[in-house]
Amino acid sequence: MGKKREKGIDVGCVWLDKRAIQRRMIELEMHPPDVRSTMSADTWQRILDEKDVRLDTGYWVAKQLKCGLKAILHPKSLSQISEVIPLEGVDEGLRDWKAVRPLSGQQKAANGLVYFAWQLEHRHEKSRLARGKRYELADFPTKEAKELVNYLSRHGDICNAVAKVCKKTQSIDLFPTHVTTVPDLKEDTWWSLDEWTPGDDLALILDGPNSVASLPQIMKNIVGGLRVLHEVGVIYRELSPSTVLVTDRASGSIVLTDFELGKLLDGNPTVSGDWPENPYRAPEVDGKELSKRDFHVDLYSWGRIVVHATCGKLPPRGEEASCLDNSKLTPKIRKITMACLDDDPSRRPQSAAEVLKAISRWR
Repeated sequence: MGKKREKGIDVGCVWLDKRAIQRRMIELEMHPPDVRSTMSADTWQRILDEKDVRLDTGYWVAKQLKCGLKAILHPKSLSQISEVIPLEGVDEGLRDWKAVRPLSGQQKAANGLVYFAWQLEHRHEKSRLARGKRYELADFPTKEAKELVNYLSRHGDICNAVAKVCKKTQSIDLFPTHVTTVPDLKEDTWWSLDEWTPGDDLALILDGPNSVASLPQIMKNIVGGLRVLHEVGVIYRELSPSTVLVTDRASGSIVLTDFELGKLLDGNPTVSGDWPENPYRAPEVDGKELSKRDFHVDLYSWGRIVVHATCGKLPPRGEEASCLDNSKLTPKIRKITMACLDDDPSRRPQSAAEVLKAISRWR
């Protein structure tokens, strides 16, 4: 399912017990179509085959069956779920928000930060929801933890910066609305909250067996978001399918997320260190201090996503051309995609506007 695995456990996914689901459906006098209609055909088939599904999918099925998640978990997930998701006192430091359900198990950002994603509900405005990341800093030395807190605030800084531009360009839906970044009671855990936006990350969609009819619009919207980021002096650096939230598959509406590792070209220190391999990240990002001449690194990532979405898999670096030879991309779209992936950064498109113009007729 494309999530990080630790010690053999896919901490962002669970296995559901189809027999327990069938028993619960009988108790409620429900028929398979009653449950199946609430999810994609491939997700339902994964449940029947007892393959792993996303954690939030498990919670959704449990909600339809009017039971707790543990009631329908496969035995191998029951032994793991409490180990990978902190369930008690998770929202102690949040005055106005309470954690409703986990959206993921333990995840790790590119700079080593560990976090859990949660859906939260406002304590006083019950209809108001948020998507939050709970970052664990307890294992870091005090000096390093303070530096990391500055990086966590970066997500909110970027969201606020792009909001001003978005109001002028009518592209406000491309970014989350940031709520707050706050510590818990002991300040060894920090929360970063955005207003709730429903949807699936692009990584989940690309891992599915069905082609994405709205792919051209999704890719246009991603470049549109990059144009706004670059306009306010931000290089994304970590653009990948997992940082793109598809809010409407039919129309291709998306929201770009996870700006904690974005580079602010305003004199602030960069996020340094040895970053784990990201197959979508431009090779020259590692260990390089970026400047406003380097917006092309995000266009490289965009090109890698196009290749993955078009070919059904992400080929090794350098093999994109042979993969696209068998695709249905028009020569013009193929040309701009390969230009974004040029080994020589100086030969890549130097602006998102240039790419947008080249793909304007992509349907």
